Amino acid sequence: MQTLTARVNPDKAIEDKNPEYLLSLILDIAEEMLTCGAEVNRVEDTLLRLCTSYGYKKINVFTITEFIFVSFLVPDGQIITQTRRIYTYSNHLSHLEDLNGLSRYICANQPGVKELHDKLEALNQGKTNTHPIWKAFPIIIGSSAFTVFFGGNGFDALASAIIAFFVFILGQRSTIQNMNRIAYTVICSAMAGGLALLLHQLHIGQHVDKVMIGNIMLLIPGMALTNSIRDLLCGDIVAGLLRLVESLLVALAIAAGYSLPLFLLGGL
Repeated sequence: MQTLTARVNPDKAIEDKNPEYLLSLILDIAEEMLTCGAEVNRVEDTLLRLCTSYGYKKINVFTITEFIFVSFLVPDGQIITQTRRIYTYSNHLSHLEDLNGLSRYICANQPGVKELHDKLEALNQGKTNTHPIWKAFPIIIGSSAFTVFFGGNGFDALASAIIAFFVFILGQRSTIQNMNRIAYTVICSAMAGGLALLLHQLHIGQHVDKVMIGNIMLLIPGMALTNSIRDLLCGDIVAGLLRLVESLLVALAIAAGYSLPLFLLGGL
């Protein structure tokens, strides 16, 4: 996932709690939450709480999966409005929990621009310091476990682990190049299906279907689908429908990607 940093320079703030700079930092937190997999209702609630904690009035918040709008009235009568466009997002629940903790700290202490900037930078720095091998390890273990869970044997789990490693590498490349998610899913599924058939020919995986199922589980948009239902139940109809449609498109992309090598290479 693309690393996000605070967009304001605290040294240029006219005062320690300048509303424009504070709002930009608050939007950074909301953007990070969306990119980490938070549902829209959580992001909007966080924005309302953060703005309220600083004493701002007439707060208006509108959030969908790729856009954030916030405006409020400051004590001198001026209306401050800022928007943020979201381009990339994935699942990063540990970082989301850190952002929730930072939000609770802000509501309790109302830190100034400099302190808030430094704390957000520290969180982002901690996220980027994770070595890639630690990101690949749970993906490999998860894929192998799903393969065994659905009836595969040890050789199938090994084949699934090999494919999961290549899926992880492709995922890292797609993040760096900001690849379209649907295109990435088709390419990744086609690659995984082709590798499953190839490894079967090399007698590494004995049950191609079990190997494929293990890798398909890595690509299923479970978080997006869950968040879409939660958004719909919370009354965020537009955001919920957007996530739901995207989840269905990703599911179709998975099916299309896996069908391609099966069609070209003669099936199972």
